[in-house]
Amino acid sequence: MRLIWNFLSRGTTLVLLVCATVSLVLWYLNMLNYTYTTTLPLSVVVENSPESNIGVLGGDYRIDCQVEGSGYALFRQKYFPHPVHIGIDRIRTAPFTENDGEPRHEIVLSTLLNALSVEVTEMKVVSIVSPRIEITMAPLKTKQVPIISRIEVDPRNQFIQVGSTLLKPTRITVRSLGAVLDTLQGIYTRELTLRDVRNNISGEVALTPVDGVILPVQSVAYEVYVEPYTEITLELPVEPTNVPKGYK
Repeated sequence: MRLIWNFLSRGTTLVLLVCATVSLVLWYLNMLNYTYTTTLPLSVVVENSPESNIGVLGGDYRIDCQVEGSGYALFRQKYFPHPVHIGIDRIRTAPFTENDGEPRHEIVLSTLLNALSVEVTEMKVVSIVSPRIEITMAPLKTKQVPIISRIEVDPRNQFIQVGSTLLKPTRITVRSLGAVLDTLQGIYTRELTLRDVRNNISGEVALTPVDGVILPVQSVAYEVYVEPYTEITLELPVEPTNVPKGYK
């Protein structure tokens, strides 16, 4: 009897623990339905913009903001954050001087707050807590670079590709900071494999973005030409030339 009582006691304790855990989870999920106001860090990326002649150097920031939203939205932002992308043309900057006397620039927080209010939709950005956000800028330059194909053609049996894959345009003019353009040798297309090709085909392929580089187009046209071929075996006589008389 004592063994049976001990077994039942342990079973009751286990049931109570399970019930308590379920109750706690349900209570927590219910609390996430309420609206809260708290301070959370937002990951903000200030990007180069086609509408601006000035580019940004190292535009990744972690900015403390006071936000208001449901518990679910705040939970996702805290434990599964995603960066907010802001074009540099959507903010204003102001000069300031540090103790070392070097002139620098900072982001005008009111313009950044307006941009965040538009981009962050699952919760309300009430204010920016970070006191000063320094930004380093430089003029944008241009450079003409080739388009590098990453298109692979796999023709059907008894077909062969004629020439190489044609791209239109073959070169584009990009904009970025001088330090970036100095090392940029070309813009690659996305990887694309064309299988079982038996006719001439054409289409568009997307370009691969490069961080900090402004592309004038997002895709280019391509053309692939193929033709059928036949494989046969021939036996042909071979006759040597310029050899001594009598040798074959």
